[in-house]
Amino acid sequence: MSLAVGLGCALLGLVLGPFLAGLTLRVPAGDPIVAPGGWRGVPAGRPRIGVVTGLAVVVLGALGAALGAGPELPAYLWLGAVGVTLAVIDVDCFRLPDRLTLPSYPVGLLLLGVASAVDGDLAALGRALLAAAVVGGAALLVALLAPGGGLGLGDVKLLGLLGLYLGWLGWDVLLVGVALGFGIGAAAAIVLLVLRRAGLTDHLAFGQWLIAGAVVAMVAGRPLADAYLSAGTSG
Repeated sequence: MSLAVGLGCALLGLVLGPFLAGLTLRVPAGDPIVAPGGWRGVPAGRPRIGVVTGLAVVVLGALGAALGAGPELPAYLWLGAVGVTLAVIDVDCFRLPDRLTLPSYPVGLLLLGVASAVDGDLAALGRALLAAAVVGGAALLVALLAPGGGLGLGDVKLLGLLGLYLGWLGWDVLLVGVALGFGIGAAAAIVLLVLRRAGLTDHLAFGQWLIAGAVVAMVAGRPLADAYLSAGTSG
């Protein structure tokens, strides 16, 4: 773990936070990505800017500290920034806009491809592509076979994207990330039902939990997988 890199990435989150806060309003409205005053957070107000900036600082800082100054870091910082924006939009609008999700596929392929070339590990890129296809394909199958069961097409596209990034880090990280995302989402849904904040037929935002699970796995996926395997072996 690299504290210096983590602090630098947290500072990047502090700088990007207001811009991302503005995106959480401009993207769902169909407004331009880059707009006058966008870097100051227009049209977001101070509370939204504060929340989004705080999330960006934590997520980017944690990713930087966990991954260090490797060639893959730019790819994961991109995903962290997009993930924070998508999570807030999903909570607000129950949407995961294609304007953010779809461009992140080619950007991820490019940045992870460069990292694989620098590391001399093209197998990692192949694994990432296979993971994206497997996770995205499985999610699409679930969405088609169980319409209204909780997964929308936005979630399907997001899962394929997360599979790409998680898969590059390893199959163990992929499994931890997907399991955590669905587990956290299921737990949150149960809490809302118990508190009567939602009903069985209500549509609940799920994307933010998938993103949260993926970020935790990117930061601590291998230790968590090792701990699980060790517990299973000792048991």
